Amino acid sequence: MTMRRVKVGSRKGERELSRLVGRARRVVDTKTLRRASKIVNQVRRNGDRALAELVRELDGVEVGEVSSLRCQPGRVGELEGSLPPNFVEALERAIQSVDEFHAPQVRAGYELDRDGVWLEERRAPLRRVGVYIPGGRFPYPSTVLMTVIPARLAGVEEIVVATPPRACAIP
Repeated sequence: MTMRRVKVGSRKGERELSRLVGRARRVVDTKTLRRASKIVNQVRRNGDRALAELVRELDGVEVGEVSSLRCQPGRVGELEGSLPPNFVEALERAIQSVDEFHAPQVRAGYELDRDGVWLEERRAPLRRVGVYIPGGRFPYPSTVLMTVIPARLAGVEEIVVATPPRACAIP
């Protein structure tokens, strides 16, 4: 991937900005936004009942109680025996690498007092974040690492991970 440097406000910079905005419009079109808005409104209006219907419709999973969708953290240990050899060790090394890469990004804000003008940059983590981890035919543990670790390092108190129901199934 090549990184382009352009001067903000220049013709070239404006063209590059237009290109990026256009690309974003192609990725998230109005049809997708309308569908997402409809889903959010369904869940706001009908709560767990709407959520259970959507899981059945979109994921093909019949849900009795919505609470059954929650992956029990204590059960994750049950997976270890079914994982390929050295997977846990490789995952731990990956966690350490991602942690080491993002740790230098965490820094305190700063203050600047010049000619009677006081400026301050404050860095405050969000209290809670939600992370979506795709779980289709090929789940990617790296998605968890690349989203959860930076949030944790930033000081986020609560990180909620959502994934399709089949991704949480423990054999």
